Amino acid sequence: LMIPNVRTADQARAIVAAMSYAPGGFRGFSVGHRANGFGRIAGYHAKAREQQLLAVQIEDELGVANAAEIAGVDGVDVLFVGPGDLSTNMGAMGNPGAAHVQEAISSVRQAATAAGKASGILAPAKADADRYLAEGFTMVAVGSDLGLLARGSDALIALFNQ
Repeated sequence: LMIPNVRTADQARAIVAAMSYAPGGFRGFSVGHRANGFGRIAGYHAKAREQQLLAVQIEDELGVANAAEIAGVDGVDVLFVGPGDLSTNMGAMGNPGAAHVQEAISSVRQAATAAGKASGILAPAKADADRYLAEGFTMVAVGSDLGLLARGSDALIALFNQ
């Protein structure tokens, strides 16, 4: 699961609880639901949390300030930076390359690394992706489903409009 705009460790703990069965959480129990193949996956419930990945998105200054505490929450697997939202929320709309935004991004990665967690970021430009990988980000998204669909649709339309 990827949860946007996580700002505090308390929020992160609530998210982990919501995706965990009792006694560690309050996720609703059902014998037959889509996640367990409608009852076809033996042992699903006992191992469900082990098979999940939780990425929390850090997208504002409060999340950046609390990144180390958020990373310390048991059950949080990835601190993922949303550079567009982060830059907007830091007064640099459309400019995630701004120095103060890049410093914030780096501090989130450092907090994740210090806690032994993965760090992620969206980087649709190859130069940005290469730089983030070189800096130590472990999960770099280089495209989006919507962007790929739109570009593919545009290419198909152009092919038939010739």
